[in-house]
Amino acid sequence: MQLNLYRYAAIGVGFGTCFASININVMGRPISLGLIFSFFYLLLMLLKVNQIGRIFEIYGFVPLLPFLFIFTLAISDTLNAPYAGVFFPTTLLANWFLMIFILNHSLDDSSGPIFILYGCSLGTSVLTILFLFGVGIEYNVTRDGVRVLMFGCNPNLMSIIISVGAVILLNKVIIQNILKIGIFRLIAIFLLILHYSTVFILASRTGAIILIGVSFASVVLYNDKKTIGKHLLVLLLCIGMCCCLFYFLQSDSIIANRLGKTIADGETSGRTDIWLAYLNFVFEQPVLGFGNTGLLDVSLRAGLGSIEINGQTTAFSPHNVLLEILLISGGVGFVIMTLFFVNVFLCGIRAFFKQKDSTPILLSIPLIVTMLSGQLLSQKIAWIVYAYMISTCFVPEKLKNN
Repeated sequence: MQLNLYRYAAIGVGFGTCFASININVMGRPISLGLIFSFFYLLLMLLKVNQIGRIFEIYGFVPLLPFLFIFTLAISDTLNAPYAGVFFPTTLLANWFLMIFILNHSLDDSSGPIFILYGCSLGTSVLTILFLFGVGIEYNVTRDGVRVLMFGCNPNLMSIIISVGAVILLNKVIIQNILKIGIFRLIAIFLLILHYSTVFILASRTGAIILIGVSFASVVLYNDKKTIGKHLLVLLLCIGMCCCLFYFLQSDSIIANRLGKTIADGETSGRTDIWLAYLNFVFEQPVLGFGNTGLLDVSLRAGLGSIEINGQTTAFSPHNVLLEILLISGGVGFVIMTLFFVNVFLCGIRAFFKQKDSTPILLSIPLIVTMLSGQLLSQKIAWIVYAYMISTCFVPEKLKNN
């Protein structure tokens, strides 16, 4: 496997995404570690900016859909809060540009997107090792008990990132042995167990459901004709799940209590009440929605209140990506992004049947679970996965041979 400056930068993007909650003081201002890695990658990819037009020739209209959504959202924000001037969702725009540059990278190197995910898997491996030694651990008292945080990052978001790293570690490094590390895969097995254990200790129901789904899907989709390979996969998953269940069955396990309430009582940490409260306002602005600026007013009117993020007052999260899109951009934005999501997931399915690689389908599991229960619209890890899944489907054979 050959490495060059572009691939090193790609690895850095994935690695930095895992440590986005850590800030470094640069000229007296705190800057996210993840932002630094991403900025270097984008700066490097500017050298290839002259070929960006080819992206839409190769990948068609799919990469353009999120920009149309961003434009729709900007119009909605301006209409709903004209006193605030022209508002533009800069975080979404930055993530879209990152996706475009990743796809641009794939035109010269079809392995470029997967190297970002390799970097993510490396980052999550470092995170789980640090977690093992108690580095970066913080505690937060909730109604479910004392929950564990890592470097102040939301446990659900951290669990999603770790789950993505676990998919790459399991499918690419351990099963496919794409890195050709031989017996050192035993170290990767140990790291995989740490990934599972960390997610369960973080007590994230979303993360636990994702890993359980990935585990079963890996067995079902595994297409190696060698029987020994199938047995190895089942053994690895059993070891990882047994370690998780050992913690899960402990009497003081928060994740056991949370999942138990969900199964027995349908308890979802109030998500059902939040969805119902927001649904009452969907038809108030059915075409273009309320925008990000108007969503705060809706949150207050629905009795959900507001939250403070980095000193700014924002609306209470709908905890459902599709509902959030419907609220902030109306039916227009909903149709655009639904079309985008459907095409991305179809890419994963096509890649499985054409290339016999289950990685894109496995990566769609954390996306789907989080779309239905959490906040993923502006998270960088999601856009990295989108770019990878699109690239596996649309890159022509002549580019794959590079």
